[in-house]
Amino acid sequence: MPEVRDADMIFGIGGGRALDTCKCAAGHLNNKPIFTFPTLASNCAPCTALCVMYYPDGSMRDLYFPKRCAIHTFMDSEIIANSPAEYMWAGIGDSLAKEFEVEYAARNDLANFNILHAPLMGTAVARCCTPAFMNYGVKAMEQIRSHTDGYELRQVALGIIITAGMVSNLTVDTSPKNEYFYNDSLAHCFYYGTTVCPGAHKHLHGEVVSLGILVLLTLDKQFERRNSLFPFYHTMGLPMTMDAIDLPESDLPTLVGKSSQMANWNYVPTPITKEQFTQAILDTDKAAKEWLAANK
Repeated sequence: MPEVRDADMIFGIGGGRALDTCKCAAGHLNNKPIFTFPTLASNCAPCTALCVMYYPDGSMRDLYFPKRCAIHTFMDSEIIANSPAEYMWAGIGDSLAKEFEVEYAARNDLANFNILHAPLMGTAVARCCTPAFMNYGVKAMEQIRSHTDGYELRQVALGIIITAGMVSNLTVDTSPKNEYFYNDSLAHCFYYGTTVCPGAHKHLHGEVVSLGILVLLTLDKQFERRNSLFPFYHTMGLPMTMDAIDLPESDLPTLVGKSSQMANWNYVPTPITKEQFTQAILDTDKAAKEWLAANK
């Protein structure tokens, strides 16, 4: 479009996919300046120098990395308070992954003191995401369902868009000199795998990522930490089982096949196999069902 090509700057308005589209356009137009105006608190796309690209059928394609993030992100909490509640709910699930995935992906480099200053800060900021959601998530959901622009809603929106966005920008560098990627790992791998599964594909990004967190913790044998999340998930209505995202066991070979093709399949402390990932999904499902049965 000539009006976009000839513009001095781009304003991106909307949710994650709309803003990622605008960021891609800006990147391909000689890194044209972009300003973002999120209308949802569903993910950290407004702030990041990263775009998720999908095929026309909705399956995951690849990641695109613009050379810079938005010049400024303008947030209006009143607009977010009047947005569909399910998107903030999914945003909590998506951003909750930051601490767990960054810690997992960066583990070896942290242990060996082989990590640069920016991603080291990113791992610290990642730990700031979780408390906002655990402390304010329930109240924030009550507020957004009643279209109330309250303190808790603002804290959660800031956590989803700003804090998680800062983590992304600090933990990713695609330049040949300093290449590193700690921003996400197996929880997002799990989501990317579901984009080729008919039932799970219809669920929201962050909704599925939240179940992926439990899978990551199971695979990493962090069972107590995983189980400590169950009460919060149950209160929030986040998915804990395969049934909750319409994922039959028969779809697991397809899911894992897609997951294993993603770059972040390799952002792990030790290599994993498809069989291990499959078993972690099944073990997570079993553990969650046992917890739910005991906590009716």
